[in-house]
Amino acid sequence: MPDAFEGLRRPYPIRRPDPRFAVQLLRRLELERTMEPEQSEALAIRVAVPAMVHLGVGDADRAARFFGEVLGWETERAEYRGHVRHYVLGELGVRPCITDEPGVPDVQLGFQVEDVAGTARLVEELGGTVVQDQLDDDEGPFVAVRDDQGVGLAFWPRGGQRVEPQGWAPPGGLAYFAIQVPDVERATTFYGRLLGWPFETVGVPQYQHVADHLGGVAMGILGGEPAAGVALHFIVADLDAAAAKVIALGGTAGEPHPTGPMLAVDCRDDQGLPFSVAIPDR
Repeated sequence: MPDAFEGLRRPYPIRRPDPRFAVQLLRRLELERTMEPEQSEALAIRVAVPAMVHLGVGDADRAARFFGEVLGWETERAEYRGHVRHYVLGELGVRPCITDEPGVPDVQLGFQVEDVAGTARLVEELGGTVVQDQLDDDEGPFVAVRDDQGVGLAFWPRGGQRVEPQGWAPPGGLAYFAIQVPDVERATTFYGRLLGWPFETVGVPQYQHVADHLGGVAMGILGGEPAAGVALHFIVADLDAAAAKVIALGGTAGEPHPTGPMLAVDCRDDQGLPFSVAIPDR
């Protein structure tokens, strides 16, 4: 006699496992085996996560309009020391800031730290360079640096405890970034010392994933690249619609491709800034 429930069954498509889950779970189990309870509770915020990502463009007002259309960003405009900044509003985890400050890189990752001056000294000890020193500034200490391969970073004082979001970032939020460098071993040494990042090999040896944290943004380092930089992947609700919007606004968009547990499209805005839009591939 036929199964009455056969018509209700649906085939289950096989999906790639989420590499973030695998490395986080393995590392957490290894660490918790020897941890005291209070240490285990602090594990989720042990790894440094950027508080802000600066996008360097020629015209910040123009970029704010572009990304407002593509990613739904609402911004607060500010004129600061001869240039314009747009701070993106909302609960997006890592906060984007669009700036047309002369000389800034396409992407600069910003971190809150306990000791700004000490962090700057450590950057130089590790072979990096301080490019902007505002340690005695009336508005508070701030330094902009380049790592030992040219990636842009910034540091300012920690302002209270920041709670990391769980799961995927909301639409418009930064879901994943990869620091791209020529030499992955140098980079893991630099960021391991500077930020305490622990690494796991995921996929290929040239890619090192940052493990141990449960925040809403995944992080990694990709070696073998011709030039240093940071690849950003922002979550969107509809991948095809976002890519079409990029093209309609004068930018460029490639074809969808898998990136770990995401499906992404690599784009450039109408001023040439590279970024990617993505959806969870589940």
